[in-house]
Amino acid sequence: MDKTPPAIKPDYLLALERLPAWVWPLLSMIYAAGWLLLLQPAQGRWFVPAGLRLAALWLIPTNRWVWLMLGEGLVGCILLWSTKDL
Repeated sequence: MDKTPPAIKPDYLLALERLPAWVWPLLSMIYAAGWLLLLQPAQGRWFVPAGLRLAALWLIPTNRWVWLMLGEGLVGCILLWSTKDL
C-alpha cells in the first residue's frame, strides 16, 4: 500500500482557481496584448514572446490553457489582419 502524502497546491494556484469565470476571457485578452507588445522588440535574435508563453504555461493551471490558446488565436488573427502582403 502506497503511503504518499497528498499533493499540496501552492497559494497562487489556489488563488487562480478561485477567480470568477468572467476574469479568464479578460486575462486572455491581456495575454494577447502583452504578446503583441513584446513582438515589436523581438525581431532580432531573441524571441521575447516565447518567454511570456513559457511563463504563462508554468503559472496557469492546465484546465485553463484553453484561454491561452484563445489568446494565441487572437494574436494570430490580429497579425493576419494587419499583414498587408497577403
